[in-house]
Order: sequence, then C-alpha cells, then structure tokens
Amino acid sequence: LLDREVEGVAELLLDSAEDPDMEVRAQVAALLPQVTHPGSGDVLARLAQDASPIVRLQAAMGLAERGDPRAIPELQIASGRPADRLTAARGLARIDSPAATSALHGLLRRKLVGAAVKAAAAAGLAGRGDPEGLRRLDALLGSWRSGPSLHAVLAATAQGGPRMIRWLAEIAASRQKRAPE
Repeated sequence: LLDREVEGVAELLLDSAEDPDMEVRAQVAALLPQVTHPGSGDVLARLAQDASPIVRLQAAMGLAERGDPRAIPELQIASGRPADRLTAARGLARIDSPAATSALHGLLRRKLVGAAVKAAAAAGLAGRGDPEGLRRLDALLGSWRSGPSLHAVLAATAQGGPRMIRWLAEIAASRQKRAPE
C-alpha cells in the first residue's frame, strides 16, 4: 500500500476504536498492530482496558507484538483463564521486562497447566537467557521423541526465533552424543 493508503487505514482503525460494537473493537485491536501510526500504541493500551475480555486480550497481544509492557496486566489476568493461558504465555514471552519474566515464572509454577503453556513460558524465559527456562524446556522434552511434549517445545521454540533454534540444535546434538549406538 502507498503511504497515504496506510494513513487512511490507520485513521479508520483509530476512529473505529470507540465503536459500540465489541466485534468492531476486537477487529481494530487485531489490525492496529499491523499499521504504523504514532497513536496506535495508546489506542491499543486503551483497548486493553475495554469492558470486553475478548477486546482486552486482542489489544494486549497487539501491545505484546510491539514488546510494550502496558500489555502485562491484561496478559496476567488472561493467564488465569484456562482458555487464554497459551495466548497469554506467548504474549508475555514477547515482552522483555521484569514483570513479564515474573509472570512467566508464575506460569511455570502453576499446577494443572498443560505442556504447551509451560513450553511457551519456558521458551520466553530461555529466550532472555533465564536458566530456569532452559532447564524446563529440556525437562519437557524428556525423551526426544515424546509426542505432545515434543510438539509443545517445538511450537514454543518456533516463537522464540534464532536464539531458540540454536538452543534446540545444542539439545539435539547433546542427545545424539548420549544415545546408545
């Protein structure tokens, strides 16, 4: 799109952020992170306090995509809802701040949290060099071919970028050295 077209889209989204229809506000929160506009971060922060939990989570994820710590309060709330835990963990993993790190450690300590959530939290910690995150990912892997845990770890490391891919390569190499011939 041309710059003037992007500007028009941004203005439309910013104007629609106050729409009475929750579905419109949720779509604004989903689309706004994809356009560059000076006011978009503040609008996402306002939407992260919307009356609708759907809008709040969508806006918090938009803020998280930018690494904006204003997403943390809503992501912490969402991490308490079983249906939203994985999304919250992935969002928190994108924010490099002490509060996000603490929230990720909290997800690892929770009982009755699935492997995918734990893997996303561990990958977020490992991605910032936290040894607990690396230890937990390694523990989740268990045996290299362990179905659901392997899937969860691979999905989480894919979110973590090149650093996590290097870590996964190191784990694979160390497991190959230990494997009986």
